[in-house]
Amino acid sequence: MAPEWVLGLLYGDAYLPGAPLVGPYALLTTLYALASAISNHYLALGEHAAGYLPLLGAAAQLVLIGLFHDTLSEVVWSQMAAKGDCWC
Repeated sequence: MAPEWVLGLLYGDAYLPGAPLVGPYALLTTLYALASAISNHYLALGEHAAGYLPLLGAAAQLVLIGLFHDTLSEVVWSQMAAKGDCWC
């Protein structure tokens, strides 16, 4: 859409360096919401094994962010990798 314009309008010019991360973070958030809905669906059906996938994703997320956290870009891509491995 126009991440530079939106970030500049809402938060000011100090946040413009984060504009390239808006797209990947939006994709991450969309995938996470979809995965959460699917997981809740299976849990509602009584398939409790589906409840372990979010735990694995959270553990992978902790490890990856612990290893790769020098830049905000590394954090976003670590989250994407953790959730992508467990959900997609």
